[in-house]
Amino acid sequence: MTGAAAVRSGSSWQADRILPGGQLEIGAGPPGLRGSLAGGDSAEEGPGGGPRPGAAPACEQAPEEAVQKLAEFVGLRRRLVVVTGAGVSTESDLPCYRGTEGAYSRGFKPMTHQQFVSGPEMRRRYWARSFFGFPKFNACRPNAAHHALTALQAAGAVSSTLLTQNVDRLHHRAGSRGVLEIHGSTHDTVCLGCGSTGSRAELQERLAILNPEAADVLAKEVRRAERAGENRLLGAGGEGRLPGAALGVLAAAAPPPPSAVLSNVAEDGRLVAEPGAGLPQAAAGRGGQTRPDGDTELDQELVESFEVPGCQVCGGVLKPHVVFFGDNLPRGRKEALEEAVRAGDGLLVVGSSLSVFSAFRLARQAKQEGKPIAMVTAGQTRADELLDLKLECLAGDVLPRLADALGLPGAPAP
Repeated sequence: MTGAAAVRSGSSWQADRILPGGQLEIGAGPPGLRGSLAGGDSAEEGPGGGPRPGAAPACEQAPEEAVQKLAEFVGLRRRLVVVTGAGVSTESDLPCYRGTEGAYSRGFKPMTHQQFVSGPEMRRRYWARSFFGFPKFNACRPNAAHHALTALQAAGAVSSTLLTQNVDRLHHRAGSRGVLEIHGSTHDTVCLGCGSTGSRAELQERLAILNPEAADVLAKEVRRAERAGENRLLGAGGEGRLPGAALGVLAAAAPPPPSAVLSNVAEDGRLVAEPGAGLPQAAAGRGGQTRPDGDTELDQELVESFEVPGCQVCGGVLKPHVVFFGDNLPRGRKEALEEAVRAGDGLLVVGSSLSVFSAFRLARQAKQEGKPIAMVTAGQTRADELLDLKLECLAGDVLPRLADALGLPGAPAP
């Protein structure tokens, strides 16, 4: 990292809707998840979503001097553009692909665009896995990092436009405005025929109706999660990173641990599990066999019999409204991202390795335009040589303390 100051340390679905002005209206999950995995129907989850072991990498707390350096960096700018990645959501228990704790390290490879469009068999396999993964994905809530970014944005400490690689829409749920989703969102679907868009939550209901056997297996897993007594949101050191004011709320109402099926969910909502991960017999591949792409099979009979509905407008092929690996950004999005960076006076990257070129090019553009770049990300990144300041720490540790150091009103307690 040339010239940079690096700081290192160890009954039916109701869809979310983006309202005019960018505010997110939180929809209710299925009845079996309300008050358990979903953590209630309210969007007000408090400043901490609860780090959980197995998602966020192990990291020591950032030194106070490092947070102060970041506060100085932010304070010198008026149009600081924030770019976020999967590392922001790991503390909401959404595992990332990359890094030592990522799905790639366990051999998982996501389906590519070319595979998805190659035929109905691949799409059936995708939607079967997605069907089992979506409830837990949809139940995740913002953590301290999301809420801190919302406070920074509301106070004008960073740009009113927030760029994110994440497809989970947790920034919206935390109250951020002007969120530009680089890769789209798994909460939406799009028809490859007519281009009409729809709600992933509503598609989940259609999939359940068409696949009663799979729906029964999933319902049993949800009930098993509800019966579990251990509170994993507060365990394994989570208390040290959660604001004190949130602990009482979480202790009384935090969701119980999900079952084996619901806990093995990737950052895009698909089911991911290691061989022998304890999936129920009705859902697991016989013997926990892993396919060449690293994704654990569901029971083959369950996959082969899984029915996928078509577009309700034209009957065409439905796809999650995200940019798959091997796909290109939609027309106009690249230009919108470039314009956002051009309008800023610096870049703050949070929770991203910038390994994907669509995100790395933003850092490269900022550097070419002579704008400084700071980063809060655990581990090495593709852009390390471009950085002016780097904190190799968790976003949920650093960002609330940054907001506090800047004296922002409504900031989550560090």
